[in-house]
Parts: sequence; structure tokens; C-alpha cells
Amino acid sequence: MKRKLLESIVRDLKELDAVKQDSFFTDTLNNIELTTAKKAFKIAVVGEFSTGKSTFINAMIGRDLLSHATQEVTATITNIHNVPRSDKRYRTCDVTCYDGSVIHLKDDRKLVEYTTTQSRERDVVQDIRYVDYYTDFMEEGADVVIVDTPGLNGMADGHRELTLEEVKQANYCIYLFGIRGMADTDKAVIRQLSHYQNRFIFVLNFIDQIKTSEGEDVREILEDIRCFLEEDVFLGQKDKEYRLFGVSSLKALASKDQNIKRLYQNDTRDIGRGERETLYEESDFKGFEEYLAGAINNTTIETLRLEQMQYLLEHFLEEVEEQLAQSQEQIEFLRTEAGKAEGVERLKRTLADFEEMAGKNKEKVVNYAVSECANIRREFSDYTRERLEAMKRQNMDSLQQFRNYEDLEDYINSGELNGRVKVQADEIYDYVEKNMVVCLGGVLNNILMRIQEYMKDAHMKKDGEQIRFQIGKIQSRQEAGIRSMEQGLLEMEAKKRETERTISSMSQDIKDRERELSNASGTYSRENQMLSEAERRKQNRLNSLGAQPDVKRDYYYTTEYYTTYEKRTGLIGFVASIFGGGVKEVRRSRQIRHETIDDSQRKAWQKQRSQIIESANVEINRYKSQVDAAQNRVRSLKAQLDRQKENQDRAQKDYQYYKNKLDADKKILEDLRKKANQELLEALKKNVHQQLERYLDDKDGAIATVVREYIDQVIRTNKKIIIEKTEHFYDQRFDQTRRVYLDQIEGRRQQAAARYGDYSEQLSRIRQMRGRLGHGGR
Repeated sequence: MKRKLLESIVRDLKELDAVKQDSFFTDTLNNIELTTAKKAFKIAVVGEFSTGKSTFINAMIGRDLLSHATQEVTATITNIHNVPRSDKRYRTCDVTCYDGSVIHLKDDRKLVEYTTTQSRERDVVQDIRYVDYYTDFMEEGADVVIVDTPGLNGMADGHRELTLEEVKQANYCIYLFGIRGMADTDKAVIRQLSHYQNRFIFVLNFIDQIKTSEGEDVREILEDIRCFLEEDVFLGQKDKEYRLFGVSSLKALASKDQNIKRLYQNDTRDIGRGERETLYEESDFKGFEEYLAGAINNTTIETLRLEQMQYLLEHFLEEVEEQLAQSQEQIEFLRTEAGKAEGVERLKRTLADFEEMAGKNKEKVVNYAVSECANIRREFSDYTRERLEAMKRQNMDSLQQFRNYEDLEDYINSGELNGRVKVQADEIYDYVEKNMVVCLGGVLNNILMRIQEYMKDAHMKKDGEQIRFQIGKIQSRQEAGIRSMEQGLLEMEAKKRETERTISSMSQDIKDRERELSNASGTYSRENQMLSEAERRKQNRLNSLGAQPDVKRDYYYTTEYYTTYEKRTGLIGFVASIFGGGVKEVRRSRQIRHETIDDSQRKAWQKQRSQIIESANVEINRYKSQVDAAQNRVRSLKAQLDRQKENQDRAQKDYQYYKNKLDADKKILEDLRKKANQELLEALKKNVHQQLERYLDDKDGAIATVVREYIDQVIRTNKKIIIEKTEHFYDQRFDQTRRVYLDQIEGRRQQAAARYGDYSEQLSRIRQMRGRLGHGGR
């Protein structure tokens, strides 16, 4: 495909008088140029406000950025540009206003104030023209823009026109279906979009909400959509290319954005660390992203632009040729003699046929409107009845999981059941309120596509009736015995707690006494050490005196004479002894040794030693006194500690007794309570069952009453509006067409024919262009 050839055909078309004189043709040709110009490749994301476009786009970019809700949110066009993270515009916004001013936002969290109907700062629909946001979501360098459009069924003025203008200028279209799948209104819209797009990605969103337990199947819904597209939308259009995916945008988004802590609003726990990968697998988003990355990238973008340009030019040339051929045929007929002669009669016959057919068609359309209103009322009433029955089953089944009265009582008192039923009721309210508008809009299809504008004030007053599950006083046969046992347990528990406090106090006293004993033992040890040191010092001082000095002795000698008597010996002595002369006197001398003693040194040593001992003993005795006091303190503290430990042991035995007794009594009480609990549980379940039955009754229940009144009100009000608008539309069309015929019949046809030129040359040029496009475009 050659861009130069296509651009030359566009230039030639601009020179044709038929194109220049027709504003529709001129605008269409300008759109073709804008769409295929070498600029950012635009992917328009389209769908009704209930299809989850913003959540889907958030999942594509991996951040919970665009605001999303069950009601209409997006209020203006948001262009999300693919840029590298090094780009200075990364994660910033430029808000372009209708007055020409541009607001630059560095904090992308403020984006909600400039794009949604929920903005608190400004009227976004009236003030903001479009918003540009910069982030990365495709391969680096791919100049791609995702366009988030308002819902096609939005209530605000201009939303539909805004979306269609964006689709006209987009290079690719992603169309989202909600959980209900494809409807007749989708068929009309897709056919309209296919005038500007030949490639689509269709996405069934919210597959996580499909009720597989009720027999719903994703594959069956996708197959139904595929058949609907093939047989009712693209029948015979071989130039249309599309792919169909089923995804859960919410699970895909939660798997990518770590700031999302809980998947659903009513979840009671955060998403675990290892769960996000599982959520991505369950979302089925991978297949869609892989296909998109393969279909739109740096290699394919230019080829896709040129293919779209050829597609648009082919249809444009076909449309121009058809209109010129019809005009030329009419002119040629009016210029013939037969045309001049038979023209009036022919017009009269045509007018009569038209008047007859218009009357019949008007009656058919009015009858169709009445019939469809009745069908819608019946369908939504059936839906409400089925959902109420399902709610009843689900909530009653949920009560069966409780095995004791207290858990069920806590569950009810916590308001969780109230909240759950309220959420389920709101789902019914929201579905009916939202889809009745869509279905009523589809009754007139293209004729009254915007009938929703007349229903802005017809909302359900659903806050006036809310269920409050009440728990009445329920008595059990075992209640008296339980109260007596509970009183005994309270008393035993009090004794146990008192013993625990005593043990705790004793433990502290023992710790204090042990600390005192430790300190006293330390003191005793130090005093003993000091005593030993004093005794060592005494011994050292004594040792330093050395050995006791010896007494100094001097000797001198004198001669002493003395007389001794000796016994005579021998024969002489014997004889002498006979006569009394046996002893003789002998004179002798001897040396007498005299000793002088000097003990002054010894006495000095002994005096010094006595002084040392006396001085040291004073210190030693002082220390001995301190050691004795410390030892007595240690003995006293040990005795006190032993008594405290004995008291603690007795208290511990008392505590163990109370504890064992308490445990045994608790077991008895538990058995009593189990018996009573079962009685109370069954009585409470019965009580709640009765309340659910009354509240969820499909005839007289609060939800059914509110929904039925709303359905009747909407049908009653809008049936009249639909019929009036249908009749007015037909009357208006009838009058317009009838005036054209009457004008021609009254002779103005000649004047009109005179104004017609000859289109044969322009037809020839158009056919030549189609030939060039067919031979050289591919």
C-alpha cells in the first residue's frame, strides 16, 4: 500500500465540486486525513458507562488512576500517551480547557478533579475540553495514545457526540461489553462505528462476576457475542477484522497495582503477597495484552494507518458515487419528455403510496413501543424475582455455617448480614435502574437513541426501606443451671486471680530478698577479704621484724679452793675403815666460770612485735566484728528467703488447685452451653430465616415493592414519552416528505431540475479513482 497514491486520491477528491459543495463529504474527507496523518496512533476505548472502561484502561497502564464506579463517571476525553520513564512528562497531566487555557498537573492523583462527573472543583463537562496524561504501557518508542471516552449511553449532553468524534479520528477501536453481554443497542452502535473503523477488539469485561454456580459460562457468552457479530452486525462485510476476549479488568488491575489492598469493597482481608500472580492468571488479561502488543507496535503502526486510509477511502468513494449516480439518474429522467409528462402523476402516486405506508408504519411502531414496554416490564420483574430467590438461598445457606449461637449473634450484631443484603439489594436496584434506561433507549433504536435524556429524574427511592435483623430474647432450658455454674466460676476465677496477685507479689518480694541477699553476701565477701588483708598485713609486718635476737652472753673464770672428803680405797682404806679412819680430807681447787647476759635487743624486738600485734589486732577485730555482722545478715536473709519460698510454694499449690477446679468447671459449663447453644442457634436461625423470608419476598417484600414500583413508574412515564416521541417523529418526517412531493407536484420540480448540473464527468472521475485504489492500493 502506497501512501503517496492514497494522498493523491484525497487531493483529487477535494477538487470535485460534488465534494466541495457538500459539507458532509468535506467533513468526512477531513476526518480521513486527520485519522491517517503521521501522528500518534490512537486507540479509542468505547462502550456504555456500565462496561468498566476506566477499570479496563487502568489495568492496561497498571495503575488505579482513572476513576470508576457503577454509575456514569467519565465526563471528558482523556488521552493517555505512551512515553518512556525518562520523559520529563512521565506521570504528569495537561488539562486543556474550552477557554484555551492549559493546566499542568504534576500530581496525577488530582486527575479525578478534571475528568469525572464527581469533580468537586469544576463542571468538567462544561469546562474541560480534553486531558492528556503521560505514562508507559506499551513498548518503548511506540507513539500510541489510549483514548478514554464517555459512555455512549451517558446522560450528559454531548457525550455520545464526543465519543463518535473520537472514533472517527482514531486508528483502532476497542469496544467493551458489560456483564450482560451484547444487546440490540450495541448492534446499532457498532454498525455506526464500523463506518469509521475496519478493525475492532471486542472485550467482555467482568468475567469474575459471571455466576458459574448458576450455570453461566464465559465461553458460551463469548460464543453468543461472536454469533451476534457475525450474523447481525457484520453479516456480509468481509472487510471487517476483529478479535474477541473475555477478561476481568479488576483482577488484572489488582495484580499490577500494589497499592490496591483488597480486590472487592466487601472483602475482609488484604490481598496476600503471592496472590497477585494468581489474580493476573485468573483475569485472562495476558491473552489480550499479547495480542495487542503483536497487532500494534513500531513495525505495524504505519501499515495499519494506510490500511485504514484505504478502507475509509473505499467506502467514501462508494458513497459519493452512489449519491452522484442517484442524482444523475433523477436529473436525466426529469429532462426527458416522459419525465416531464409523467412526473406529476408519478409523484402523486408515490405520495399516495407514501401516505398509506406511513400510516401503517406509524401504527406498527406505536404497537411495537407498547409491546416492548410490556416485555421490558415483564423481563425486569422476572429478573427481580429470580435475584430475590437467589439472595434468599445464598443468605439462608450462609447461616448454616454457624455452629454456635454466639458466633451467629456476633455476625448479626456486627451488621455484616445487613450490609451483605444491602449490597445485594443495591445490585438489583442498580441493575434495574441502569438497564431499564438502556432497554427503553433501544426500543426506538436509531429513532429515539437519546430517549434517556427524558428520564433523568426517574430514580428509585431505595433508601427508605432497609432491613435491620433483630435478635429477640431467646430462653434455653439449661439457662438457670448455666447461670449458677457461671456464678461459681466467677467466684473461683476471683480466688484464682487473687492467688495470682499473691504469687506475683511474693515473686517480687523474693526477687527483692534475693537481691538483698546477693548484696549482703557481697558485703560479707568483701569484709572477709578485708579481714584477710588485715591479717596478711599483720603477718607481713611481723615477718619484716625478722627472727627474735639472741641474748648476748660473756664469760670469765675465778679459782675456788675447797675441801672434800674422800673414801679411802684399796687395802689401806680397808684397814682404815676398820679403825674408823676410812675417810680422808682432801684440799682442792677449781675454775668457776661466770656469765654476763645482755638482752636489750631482744627486749626491743619483743616490744616492737607487741606493738605491731596490738595495732593490727585492733584493725583485725574491727573487721571480724563487721564480718560477723555481715554473716549474721546473710543468715537472716537466707532464713527469710526460705520462708518466702515456702509461702510461695503454698500459694502456687493453691493457684494450681483453683486453676484445675476452674478448668474442670469450665468444661462442665461448656457442655451445658453447647446444649443450650444448639437450642438458641436453631431458634435464632429460625428467627432470621423468617425475617429474610419477609424482606426478600418477591411479592410483598421491601426490595420487590421498591423495584416493582420503580419499574411501573418508569414504564408508565416513558411509555407515554416513547409513544409521543414516536408519533411526533413520524408526523414530522411525514410532513417533511409530503411537502417535498407537493412542492414538486406544484411545479417546483422544474425549477429544481434547472438547478441540477451534470454529474457524469464527476462520476467518471470517481470511478477512475476507485480503479486506481483497487489496483495500486494494496
